[in-house]
Amino acid sequence: HHESYMKEISTDVEYVFNLVLNSIRLNYVNQQVLRISNYIFNFILDFEFAEIYTYEEKLKKALKGTKNPTFTSIGITLNQPKVILQAKPNSEVYFELDLDLLSITTERFQNKERILKPLTTLEYVYSENYVITTSDIVLTKKFRDGGSIWLSNPFKLELVFERCMWYDDYILANYINQEDKISTIDNSYTLKGKATPIFLKFNQEDYLDVMDAINLNLIF
Repeated sequence: HHESYMKEISTDVEYVFNLVLNSIRLNYVNQQVLRISNYIFNFILDFEFAEIYTYEEKLKKALKGTKNPTFTSIGITLNQPKVILQAKPNSEVYFELDLDLLSITTERFQNKERILKPLTTLEYVYSENYVITTSDIVLTKKFRDGGSIWLSNPFKLELVFERCMWYDDYILANYINQEDKISTIDNSYTLKGKATPIFLKFNQEDYLDVMDAINLNLIF
């Protein structure tokens, strides 16, 4: 085991998930992506799997979990992933987003700002960041006959998605009424992003092709 892994297992990190993939090509279809993301956030990251607990069991679990929390550390690296977006499977043109290198990591921290009302039993809650970073991204328009046009300059992107961990457990362990929970602990999601300058070069035909791909794939 390398040093970083040994450091992880000596802390309060209970699960360590590291994944490296090379040359991934993803044909983006909105419905399937939403299904996968829903499964990840509601099942894999929750670890409940619809088990039924009594109130006493839930309270005991909440008290133990918030007092001595354990975490899941995630590290995913994708080398040269490409995202394909097209209006229809038989479209003459499609768009390719070459991400070159994509990294997804998690980090946890104590967050006092999410406590909206003073609580004698709680000084902070734990928040978790999902940090998504890329190296040079390039958007290209591809033709079925093999031709291609660059539509953007290479640019870098960083996204940070933050969520409150164990919100329901905090509510239960601190005996907060259901009608007061929204005004007591902030359970909102935040998404922050930054990017290097992005320059897009579209003519009218390129613009219409992009709108077709968006309308028929993402919106329809």
